[in-house]
Amino acid sequence: MNWQQGTPNKDWDDKLFNSGGHFLQSSHWAAFNIALGKQVFYASGEGWQCLAILESLKKNPRIYAPYGPLAVSKKALEAALQELKQLAKQTGANFVRVEPISKITKTDLKALGLKPALKDIQPPQTWVQDLTKPREEIFAEFTSSNRNLFNTYAKKGLSIRTSQNPADMSVFLETIHDVANRTGMQPHSDKYYQTMAETLLPRQASTIYIVESEGQAIAVGFVFDSPVTRYYAHAGNLQSARKLRPGAPLVATMIFDAQQNGQKEFDFVGVAPPDAPKDHRWAGFTEFKQGFGGQYKIYLGTWELPTSTKYRLYRQVYKAYKKISKR
Repeated sequence: MNWQQGTPNKDWDDKLFNSGGHFLQSSHWAAFNIALGKQVFYASGEGWQCLAILESLKKNPRIYAPYGPLAVSKKALEAALQELKQLAKQTGANFVRVEPISKITKTDLKALGLKPALKDIQPPQTWVQDLTKPREEIFAEFTSSNRNLFNTYAKKGLSIRTSQNPADMSVFLETIHDVANRTGMQPHSDKYYQTMAETLLPRQASTIYIVESEGQAIAVGFVFDSPVTRYYAHAGNLQSARKLRPGAPLVATMIFDAQQNGQKEFDFVGVAPPDAPKDHRWAGFTEFKQGFGGQYKIYLGTWELPTSTKYRLYRQVYKAYKKISKR
């Protein structure tokens, strides 16, 4: 068996990020999931590498590779899938859930025995800004409103600071609770976010951004960082501060800081599809994210590979549940 359990070392991350892999396949994400109490496995072979998490929700164990495996070809992906099947049998998982990053097609995935998941877990498309362009060119791609908000935020008495202190997640949690109460969104638990901060911040794999007005935090952002990419992971602002519009200067600062750090790309982490209707549930924050310039990046989406006869029952039960919930 090719799999090892635990947290990969720095060499794993170097290879991953130099090959175009995603943060959710990194040692940082492994460490975070282990801190949450999950079992994490990793393996690599010729032309592929994969981080996999054993999930056991609702007595339906499965192996999940978020934005993985990373594979250079169909042949390499096939080898990775064979290893994942073996891992599923070893751990008693009913199926393998993957989101491959590879230069292949969805037709190729079906030929390898994969089935489209009943819903995507990670966003199948995102919006990215190329940070290798000159700062002036990036800034010119902002909407005129965002340029003005960035140029004038200090005149409004706003200031922006960064933090590597997990204790500052209390400020983040306050804003997320405010957003949840206002919009009805279902955030992760406080423990989830706090564990994320306590794990990722000491590893220099994340940063907290805080916008303050008159000494009070009014907006907070949390980014993931690889040497190549900054990911706009979580953010929110207080309802009482909406007229100050702190989100635009917050994101702009994140972008320009990433460029100054030498990162090559700013990933806004999930937007509505290019052909989405105007009433799409992600329309609002998609419009906000696209107001900073950039372009679409399309992934293959979430796919599943059955490894047990129980998988068919899982699909049937899930479909029945969705029908009932829509009534």
